Amino acid sequence: MFKNFNPLRAILAVLIIFIPLYPKFPLANVSGTYVAIRLDDVIVSLAILIWLIYEIKHRFSTFRQPITLLFIAYFIAIIASFVSAIFIFQTDPHQILLLNLLRRFEYISLFFLALSTIKKSIDINFTYLFLMIATVGVIVYGYGQKYFHLPVIST
Repeated sequence: MFKNFNPLRAILAVLIIFIPLYPKFPLANVSGTYVAIRLDDVIVSLAILIWLIYEIKHRFSTFRQPITLLFIAYFIAIIASFVSAIFIFQTDPHQILLLNLLRRFEYISLFFLALSTIKKSIDINFTYLFLMIATVGVIVYGYGQKYFHLPVIST
């Protein structure tokens, strides 16, 4: 029954539904900043951790694809921006810059999770189905906000 089960597909489906539909309530505030850690940050971090374990098991097969060079360049650029903001421009407190860097890493890492998951056309169809479900959910909630006074939550 579970012979063809890919846990990354299930994780990707949960993320596709959870990230746009879960209200952005702050889970914890970072002291001394205006930054809040949200539940979606925790869920995405756990998904990335599971993906990293998967990649270690498969000897980092995702990183052998040519498109990863573009993302490595992106990672280098955001690290360079982080370093220059700390040492040259001194624009924000270090902890805010570090949290900003981690959030950028967190969200761009989801590309690699999707790249590892989508191998066949059935995987594309599976992902597309959950994208449609999430889109309908966002549309329904948007109409609910406009016509039924559902809350607008923003952090």
